[in-house]
Amino acid sequence: MGQSQLAAFVTALSAAADQSDPVEAPALTGLREALRGRLPAAQLEPLTATALTAAVRTDMPRLPFLYAGDLGPALRDRLASRLRSDIRRGLTDPDAPPLGRPLALLRIAEALGVDHADLLPELTSRAARAVFADPEAAASIDELRSTLSGSPSVRNAVVDRLDALAAEDPAAGSRVLAALPLEVDRFTAPHLLLCSLPVPEGDRVAAVEGLLRAGGLSPMTAPDALGTAARRVWPEAPPTGDEARRLLAATGSDTHRTACTLPLLLRAAFEARPDDREAGPLATDLLNSFAPDLTPRDRAALDLLLYTDRLGTPAEGTEWVRHLTAHTSAAAPLPDTLRTRAERALAHRLLAGDADDIAELSDLARSGDPALLAAYAEVAAEDPTVQRLRTDPAYAAARFRDWSSHPGATPAWDETRLTLLTTVLRPVVRTLPAEEVRQIEHLLAAHRSTLAEEFRAANQGRLTRLTRGLTTRGRRRGTQS
Repeated sequence: MGQSQLAAFVTALSAAADQSDPVEAPALTGLREALRGRLPAAQLEPLTATALTAAVRTDMPRLPFLYAGDLGPALRDRLASRLRSDIRRGLTDPDAPPLGRPLALLRIAEALGVDHADLLPELTSRAARAVFADPEAAASIDELRSTLSGSPSVRNAVVDRLDALAAEDPAAGSRVLAALPLEVDRFTAPHLLLCSLPVPEGDRVAAVEGLLRAGGLSPMTAPDALGTAARRVWPEAPPTGDEARRLLAATGSDTHRTACTLPLLLRAAFEARPDDREAGPLATDLLNSFAPDLTPRDRAALDLLLYTDRLGTPAEGTEWVRHLTAHTSAAAPLPDTLRTRAERALAHRLLAGDADDIAELSDLARSGDPALLAAYAEVAAEDPTVQRLRTDPAYAAARFRDWSSHPGATPAWDETRLTLLTTVLRPVVRTLPAEEVRQIEHLLAAHRSTLAEEFRAANQGRLTRLTRGLTTRGRRRGTQS
C-alpha cells in the first residue's frame, strides 16, 4: 500500500471509528504507533486524534504519548475543547492508581493546553504519598518515570511534596532516593538532600551538626532541617538524657520549636533508662524552655519524672505513694518506660531500709495498687536486695518486720508480702549461719517481743498470725457464698 493510499485509509478509519468503544481504543493506539515514521505527522493527525479521544474517554490504562509536532495548533485546540471535561475528571478520579493513568492524563493536559493548575496540588500529593508508600514499586511505573523526566513543573511539585514527607519520615525518604533517580539540592529539597547523605559515625549530637554541614544547611537559617537531621541520627530510639540536653543547648529552644523537635526531646525524657541520671535535669530544661508549648499531660509527666528523681534526696517529702499516684493520674496515658521508672524508683526507696519509712510502707500496703506492688515485689526479689539480705542482719530483720506488717490491709498486699516472706526471705535465712539468724532474732525482739517468735515460726514454714487476715477473709467469703 502506497503512502497516499495509507493516508486515505487512516482518514477513513479515523472517521469510522467509535471513539468511545473500549475494545477499539488499544487497537487504535497500537496502529498509530505502528504507523509512526511511515506517514508524516500531518497525515497521521486524524488517527492520533481518534486514538487519543478513544483512550481518554475509556478506561484504557496506558494512554498514547504525544510527541512534539504530533498535532497542529487547530486540531490541538479542538481536542482540548472536546476532551477538557474528560481529562479533568480523570485527573481527580479517586479510584485510579495515582501513579498510573492520572499522570498520563496530566501529560496529555499539558500537551493540549487543558487547564489543570487547580488540580495539581491534590494530584501531586497523591502521587508523592504513593511513592513514599512503596518506592521500589513506584520506580517501575512508566507513567511516573516519564512524568518526572518529561514534565519539569509536575516533577518539581512532586519533589516538593516528597520533601515535605521526608521531613516527617527521613528513613522513607532515603528509600525513595535509593529507588528513584531524583536530583535534589538544599534549595529545592533540603530534607531529601539530608536523606541522601550518610550519617556521620561517633558522637550522635556531633553527627547532627555534621549532617547539616554536609548539606550546606544551618539550623539558624533552616531550622526545620534540624528536625530531619535529628530524626536521621535517631531513627528509632530517642536520644539519651545527656544527648537531648546537649542538642537543646546547641541551638536553643526557639530553633527547636521551629524545627518541631520537642516531641523527640520529650521522648528522650519519658523513655530514658532507669539509670539515666540526666533524665531529671532534662525534664527541668524542658519545663523551663518550652513552658507555653507543653500540653497538661506532658507537663504532668515531666513533673512525675522530677518527683521520681527526688526520692532518696532531702527534697523527697512525705506521702510518696499519694504523690506518685496523683502525678501518674495527671499524666495519663503514661508512657510505659516512665511508668516503670517511677514504680521502680518508689520500690527502691521503700526497700532502702531507712527507719522512718514505716508510714510510707503503710500507704503502699493500704493502696492495694497492683502495679506498685508488682514493682515492689520485683525489686525485692532482685539480686542486689537478696545479696543485702544475706550480708546485713539488720536489713533482713527490717524486711521481715515490713513483710509481716499490716496483715489484712488489702488482698493484694497480703499476697505480695506473703510471697516475699516465703520465696525471698525464707530461702535466704535458711542459708545463714546460726549466729546471724540469732542476731536477726535479737533485733526483732528489740523491736517487739513477739516478732522474733513469728520470725522463727515463719522460717519453719508456719506463718500463723501473718496469714490471719487472709484466712479470716476466706472464711467470710465462704459464709457469704
